[in-house]
Amino acid sequence: MTQSIIKEITRLQNSKNGNPRFHIIMEDGAEGVTKTDAGWAYEIVPHAWEGKLCTYEVKEYKSGYRVFGSVEI
Repeated sequence: MTQSIIKEITRLQNSKNGNPRFHIIMEDGAEGVTKTDAGWAYEIVPHAWEGKLCTYEVKEYKSGYRVFGSVEI
């Protein structure tokens, strides 16, 4: 798990199952989207979370696509 400050959160189109998705950028340069159908994504409040210190886990695929497995304030 890595720590950083959340720089920006953007809402994306919901998953096929209707669950929320977000694009998150951290101040340390990490960038990615929330995992599809992740239950913890319901906790995200973009305007309240931006600028806060968080602990996160990100997975990068061979294609370069990055997915946040978790983000905790």
